[in-house]
This record gives sequence, structure tokens and C-alpha cells, in this order.
Amino acid sequence: MRTSIVFIVAVVAILGALPAGAQPGSVAPTAPPIAQTPAQADLAPLVAPRVAYLNDVGTRKIAARTGKPRRDIQVLTQYGVSYFGWPKNVKPVAFEIEFFGGGAVAVRASGYSPARKADYAAAFDAVLPEAVRQAEILKARALRPK
Repeated sequence: MRTSIVFIVAVVAILGALPAGAQPGSVAPTAPPIAQTPAQADLAPLVAPRVAYLNDVGTRKIAARTGKPRRDIQVLTQYGVSYFGWPKNVKPVAFEIEFFGGGAVAVRASGYSPARKADYAAAFDAVLPEAVRQAEILKARALRPK
């Protein structure tokens, strides 16, 4: 009797942890709906020309921070993670870019204002080519014959 009560409690706890409408064994959607924030609406077009290539090399997310560490920029790909520092002569600005299938992209920048759009454009122009290079290195390492 006690064993069956523990089992029922465990099943209820597991089912309660699933998102609403999900069935056990179902797969959650890969891309959440992308809300158009003012920052994204202004900044997404600055990233758009490079989205297809960043997707091709397996990039999932680029996160740029403005802290003290030497390697403030993180590139997350399907082949691994890479870190690098801010390029010289570029004003560091915090942002996150998430890449989804089909060319969808989400750009978040908490400190963004229209007056700082040029800073973000310069940062994207400097950071995105290096992110592509880092992603290509990770992809080549992952796919090389062993």
C-alpha cells in the first residue's frame, strides 16, 4: 500500500512538472515565439545580413558582456562554445543574439537606446565576423576525421 502511494505521488509530481498540454515523451518547440521589443526591432536589421551564414556554421547564440573578464564574448554553437575578447577600438556594448531555424533571430540589448544605435552597429560589425571565424574553427574540429 505504501509503495503504491509513493508511486502515485511520484507520477503526479512528474506530470505536474511538464508544461501545460505536453505529453510524456513529447518534444518541446525549439524556438520560442519571438516578441518584437524596441531593441530587437531596431537592431535585428543590423544582424540580418549575416544570419544565414551564422546559421550555416552552427551558431546558436552570441552573448556579449561588458565586464572585466578578458573574454567577454561567448559564441555558442552546435559544435561547442568559444570565447574571445572585444576587438580593439570598439566600444563594448552588452547584447545577446539567438539564432533559430529558418532565419529567425532574436536580438536583446538591455542598455539599448536609439541614440546608441551606432555603437551597436559598430559592435556587430566587429564581433560577428570573429564569431563566424570562431564557429568555423569549432565546426572544423568537430567534423575532422579521427
